[in-house]
Amino acid sequence: MMESGSAERDLARERERLQFIIDGAGLGTWEWDVRTNRTEFNETWASMLGYTLAELTPYDYGTWANLVHPDDLARAEAALADCLSGRSENYECEFRMRHKDGHWVWILDQGRVMTRDSTGRPSLMFGTHTDISRLKRSEEELRRGLEEKELLLRETHHRIKNNIASIASLLSLQAGYVTSPEAQSALNEALSRVRSMQTLYTKMLSAHENVRDVSVPGYLTELTDSVVGLFPTAAAVTVEKRLAPITLDAKRLFPLGIILNELLTNAMKYAFQGRARGRIEISLDPGAGRAVFSVRDDGIGLPLDLDPSAPRGFGLTLVRILSEQLGGAARFESAGGTKVTVDFPA
Repeated sequence: MMESGSAERDLARERERLQFIIDGAGLGTWEWDVRTNRTEFNETWASMLGYTLAELTPYDYGTWANLVHPDDLARAEAALADCLSGRSENYECEFRMRHKDGHWVWILDQGRVMTRDSTGRPSLMFGTHTDISRLKRSEEELRRGLEEKELLLRETHHRIKNNIASIASLLSLQAGYVTSPEAQSALNEALSRVRSMQTLYTKMLSAHENVRDVSVPGYLTELTDSVVGLFPTAAAVTVEKRLAPITLDAKRLFPLGIILNELLTNAMKYAFQGRARGRIEISLDPGAGRAVFSVRDDGIGLPLDLDPSAPRGFGLTLVRILSEQLGGAARFESAGGTKVTVDFPA
């Protein structure tokens, strides 16, 4: 008798402890007899929706279903069905319920089947309601804030793109007025660099590109065709591209695009002098956290007096500086043509 009384007191204490936890967490509770459809709620369950339990009496499964937002009910019942059938061990769903004053309250509903009969059919299910309206409002405010920032960023990129287009037009116009071949060449090279940036912005702002992640093969292919097409000998030069399908942010694509622009311009201007045809190979290979980018031609090679560690000329100096900006280094080779390799973190 003493042991029975002690067990009952222990059970009572555990119930009090559980009730204390439930009340302290502000949880609404429900208990559903699946066989009879009888349902029991606690006062917190009702008060979340502005009711007292008395106002909802008599209540059953339909009490809950009638208060759930019509757009959310099918999803909630599908999650319930998964739990009842045993396809899911636990039931969890977020949905809206109508408050007494007419507004909608976001609820996190969680539960599980507590008992099943001898055939495995569910007989009793228990669960809790948590008011997550504040969390949902915070998520919505965060989403709107991110959308506004995304819109502002996209608008900024549009303005930069338009400014770059204006600079390109001015350079092109100026090149048409100068008579010095040296000045005209310098202006055209500057124009080519500006257009490499313009190509990237156009790519970033296309409907299919993320502003932060741009397809490297798509950008480099478009840029290559643009640069090579500027030269009257373009039809006599075969360009082979082998570019791994990776994405990079604009901060790294800008210098990579300028590097490609410089190397292609140099190859088209100098590599195939005195020859009817030529070949250029462009490759980008991913590694363990790195990428290896290279441009190779089968032309006349680098000048014999060129120091590969300290290349002369504005273009090659720019390649070396931009390679360092990428966190890598440029390597210049001359054997059966010219090959420049840039190894950088990807």
